[in-house]
Amino acid sequence: MERGSPTAGPPVGVVDLSPDRGYTFHGKVMLFVTVSAFAIFLLWLLLWVYRRRARRQSKEELEEGRS
Repeated sequence: MERGSPTAGPPVGVVDLSPDRGYTFHGKVMLFVTVSAFAIFLLWLLLWVYRRRARRQSKEELEEGRS
């Protein structure tokens, strides 16, 4: 059998996991979605902490003004 013939199968060292041609594309899309969701979660968490701190400072300023 010749090395470049179409019936030779995958090259040595290459594992063909799925017959789906878009397998790698779907994996990249899922990776992008997962990383994006995690980044959005981190941004939401940072904004929540920032707003909580700002709210506490404004309450303290109001209490100091009343005293």
